[in-house]
Amino acid sequence: MKGYLTKLKGILQDLKTLNNKGVEDIPNKTEKYIIDNEKEFENIKQRIYEYEQLISLVQNQKKELQLSLNAAVNQINEMKRCNTNLRNEILDLKGAVRVFCRIKPSQVMNKIEYTDDEIDFDGKNFKVDKVFSEKSTQLEIFNELELFIENVLDGYKICIFAYGQTGSGKTYTMEGSGDGLIYNSLEKLDKSIELMSKDKLVPTFKLKYLEIYNETIVDLFTQKNVTIAHNSTSITFKDASEIIADNVTEIRNKIKEASNKRTVGETKCNSKSSRSHAIFILDVELKSPTEIRSGSLCLIDLAGSERLRESKAENERLKETQSINKSLSALGNVFSAIKTSENHIPFRNSKLTHLMQKYLTGHSRMAMIVNINPESLNESVCTLRFATKVSECNLGKSKKSIKIIHKE
Repeated sequence: MKGYLTKLKGILQDLKTLNNKGVEDIPNKTEKYIIDNEKEFENIKQRIYEYEQLISLVQNQKKELQLSLNAAVNQINEMKRCNTNLRNEILDLKGAVRVFCRIKPSQVMNKIEYTDDEIDFDGKNFKVDKVFSEKSTQLEIFNELELFIENVLDGYKICIFAYGQTGSGKTYTMEGSGDGLIYNSLEKLDKSIELMSKDKLVPTFKLKYLEIYNETIVDLFTQKNVTIAHNSTSITFKDASEIIADNVTEIRNKIKEASNKRTVGETKCNSKSSRSHAIFILDVELKSPTEIRSGSLCLIDLAGSERLRESKAENERLKETQSINKSLSALGNVFSAIKTSENHIPFRNSKLTHLMQKYLTGHSRMAMIVNINPESLNESVCTLRFATKVSECNLGKSKKSIKIIHKE
């Protein structure tokens, strides 16, 4: 009996110990825990609801923004179309042939007077579309011709050529030290196509670089002779190599290599005279899901004219000078025939005019940069007379080449 009482006392003591540890509070604590968690659960539900409302609001805003974006894209495309149309209207209003004059820096600038579009030289007045002073930069020249360059991407044939006596700055205008018209044109085409990337346009560039030396056409990439071939619709260059690329970086590098192969020589009038006509031809194709635009840019650096008496050329230099002057005379005859609307245009009288034929028979746009040197009075007057003749020519309404893709 005594042993049972001892065990009972031990059990009572254990219960007392458990009670001191809060066993009696377990139900209360459990109920409080449930209540607290229910409140937290309600808070979470409320936050979820708020997030759902926010997501719904964002989705609605996204839809509205997408509609606004689509409207903006349509507006931009419409503005592009309007810009293209306006650009073409401006050039059509200004005429298919535009003539610019660039004056070479000289110590005898007092011999010449000029305004924005007129030159007075030795008492003779000549009118052009724009005069670039001796302080003009390469960028100023390009900015005036920028519309022509952009027209290539619209599907037009564009020809720009530099004309003038030897040493007047033609090659500098066209090439410079990597900042001339050729390189600025490439950069412009590259940037314009980059802006068109959202229109899903796929560009293809095809470059030919030729020179005409002593009435022989030479490929500046391969140094091989090239002949002109005709078919029913166009002129092609047999045996001419072609650089094909989808960007202008490769083309730019190839041009620099080819330019170094051009024929130059020393004359009395110029220590480093270009003895050939250099012809840069870049065909650009822009393909979209709905159409293919095919434009062409022809940039020509003509060899400089020289008077035989003043050049005192002999032997090979004499032959070169005679060949250059003959081809430039043939070019003048072609413009004279175009000016008077003659039935027969003598394109085949020289390789130069034969090559330029597709840019002079309508549907093209042309610009001429005449370079003059105030130190050479007679040659400058002859150059400006030639410019006047060209400015009076009408090549007809230009036309772009666009092929519509019909989906089956």
